[in-house]
Amino acid sequence: MKQIVEANYRQIKADVVQIVESEMEGSSIIWKDTEGNLGANGIIEIHQPQEYLQLHYYDDLEPKPEATLGDYYEKIRLVPDDNENILSIEIGKIAKSDIPMFEEMWDKAINIIKERSEKE
Repeated sequence: MKQIVEANYRQIKADVVQIVESEMEGSSIIWKDTEGNLGANGIIEIHQPQEYLQLHYYDDLEPKPEATLGDYYEKIRLVPDDNENILSIEIGKIAKSDIPMFEEMWDKAINIIKERSEKE
C-alpha cells in the first residue's frame, strides 16, 4: 500500500517528495516539495499490508510534540474480489473550497493506479 500511495502522489505532483520513517503504525509522514518546503505532516494510523492504510495529518505543518491530529485523513482500502481488486479511497474532512483541488488530485491518482495495475 505504501508503494501505491507514494507512486500516485509522485506522479500527480512531480514536485512533491514524501518522507516516511517506516511503514509501522505511528510512524510520521512528511510531505516536502523538491525545494525542501514542508507541505504536510502526519502519521500512519493503521497499516494492514495489501489491505488497508489510514493516514492522518496535523493542522500545523510543524506541530508541537503535544499537538493533536487535525481533521484531514486518508483511508485507502484494497478489497480482493474474484478476478479483480476493488480500491476505495476516503478523504476528509476538507473545506468546501478545497474540494475541487482534491477531486482533481484523486481523479489523477485513481487513473495512475488503474494504469499501473493493468500493466502488471
